Amino acid sequence: WWQQNQNKSQQIANHSVWYLDEEQLAKVSAFADRTMTLQATIQHGIICLTDDKKNLEVNLTVWQQPS
Repeated sequence: WWQQNQNKSQQIANHSVWYLDEEQLAKVSAFADRTMTLQATIQHGIICLTDDKKNLEVNLTVWQQPS
């Protein structure tokens, strides 16, 4: 997907593209509940997910950052 859309994505100003590998995606999937209120904070390549009961830190890979 990224190889096909990278050039188009670079034409859009002021946005980032992040990648979750299989391990990180599995962590997020296990964290998710059917109905939940979720807060997310992204800082220094780590996304912190928080709901009323638990927290999760997920490592992100940067594919594109604003220039």
